[in-house]
Amino acid sequence: MTKVLFVLGAISLLFSSTVSAVLIDFESTDTSSTGGVMNGNPYFEDGYQIVAGFGELYAFEDGWQNNRGSSNGTTVASIFSGGPGLDATFSLTRADGAEFDLFSIDLAEFFNAGDAMGAGGSTVYTFTGSKAGTSVNRKFKLDGLSDGPGGAADFETLTFGTEWSGISSLFVSALNPSNTEFLNYMAFDNISVTTVAPLPTPIPAAAWLFGTAVLGLAGFHRRRKAA
Repeated sequence: MTKVLFVLGAISLLFSSTVSAVLIDFESTDTSSTGGVMNGNPYFEDGYQIVAGFGELYAFEDGWQNNRGSSNGTTVASIFSGGPGLDATFSLTRADGAEFDLFSIDLAEFFNAGDAMGAGGSTVYTFTGSKAGTSVNRKFKLDGLSDGPGGAADFETLTFGTEWSGISSLFVSALNPSNTEFLNYMAFDNISVTTVAPLPTPIPAAAWLFGTAVLGLAGFHRRRKAA
C-alpha cells in the first residue's frame, strides 16, 4: 500500500504549482571599494530581470557614500536618472514572463544634506504593479536621514499587502523634489518576492489509468493474501 500511495503522490505533484521565495540582494554583482560598478541593463538575478530606465544598474560595496552601507551589510543597488529633475526608474519582471508576488523592499537616500552632491529633502518612491488588465499603486516618502554609520540603520523597509500578489511587472520611480541641480538617484536592496510557477502541462490520461491499475492490483493482492 505504501508503494501505491507513493505512485499516486508522484502523479498528483505533476498537477501542483510550486512556490519559491526569492530575495534579490545583489550579492552576486561586481563591486569595487572605490565606487559603483556597472552591472548591465538589463540586470539578471534569481530568474528576475531589472531594466533601468536610464544607464545601468550600479552596485556599491558596504561603505558607499559617506560610509553608509547596504541593508544587509554588503552590497546595494543604485540607478540614476537621465538628468536633473527627472525620475530615476526601473522595472522588475520575471525572466520567463510569469506572475509573482511582491513582499518588501529596502530603500535609502543616495545623497543627503551635507554629502558632496546632497540636495537635502526626501526622495519619493512611486510603485506601480501591473496585473490582469489593471494596476496597483503606492507612494512612499523616505525620511531624508542618514540615521547611522551604515547598514540597516540607513534603510527603510517598505512592505506590501496581498493586493501586490500575482503581478506581472513592477515599475519603480524615485524623485527628490528638492534636487533641481543634480541627477536623481535611487538606492535599494533586498527585494523580497515569491514566485508561483505556472501549472505544468496536464499529464496524459494513460498516467491516470496506470495509477488506477496500481490500485486495482493492490486490492487483488490483498484479497489473495486474505484467502
